[in-house]
Amino acid sequence: MGLLLAAAAVAAVTIPELRSELVGHGTEGTLTVSSCETHKKIHYGTHRRSTELQFSYTGSWTAHDGEATRQDVEVDTSSRFETGAKIPVVHVDDTFAQPQDRDPGD
Repeated sequence: MGLLLAAAAVAAVTIPELRSELVGHGTEGTLTVSSCETHKKIHYGTHRRSTELQFSYTGSWTAHDGEATRQDVEVDTSSRFETGAKIPVVHVDDTFAQPQDRDPGD
């Protein structure tokens, strides 16, 4: 029982740190949507079929600190936005993603 409690304590301390390392910090910014493409992904099950919508947005991205701006940035997500919308996007290495789509648990 004591070993189980010790393992739980170690996991409680290290898992958030590990998740932070896997996700990376990146540069937070805002994407102004200029265009959108919709993609359908169909999943077939044993008794039913389901359709998942995915969206690819293109626009200009500006870092929150104002130091970086990129044009023609593409972001793929399952969230729906209108043209002209300003959405939070994180830039890590050469990729752009919404913060919730970067969760390593997804």
